[in-house]
Amino acid sequence: MKNLNKEVTEYFAKYDNKFERLEEIRKMIHTSIPSVDEKLWWKVPCFYTEEKNIVIRVFQNHINLITDNVLEYKEQLHDYKITTKGMLQIFDEQELPLDVI
Repeated sequence: MKNLNKEVTEYFAKYDNKFERLEEIRKMIHTSIPSVDEKLWWKVPCFYTEEKNIVIRVFQNHINLITDNVLEYKEQLHDYKITTKGMLQIFDEQELPLDVI
């Protein structure tokens, strides 16, 4: 993985109980979109290209992924909660849907 941002790494490290999951998501993003850059934006990790933005928000019992294409995969993500604003909520006990996101 290239373009790893130190601030994003430090943000993930604050959540030791979720660190592995966050790093798996990060790796999947970099593998799927090799040209992606990352930074902390408004104090949360943001992965971006000219066309795409993915934001990760960490909560007590879940992780939110905010991306433009969550609603496109709604059928494949039927086991996950998708908010009315199109955010994918992945609860701690759920498998990461890496093949879809």
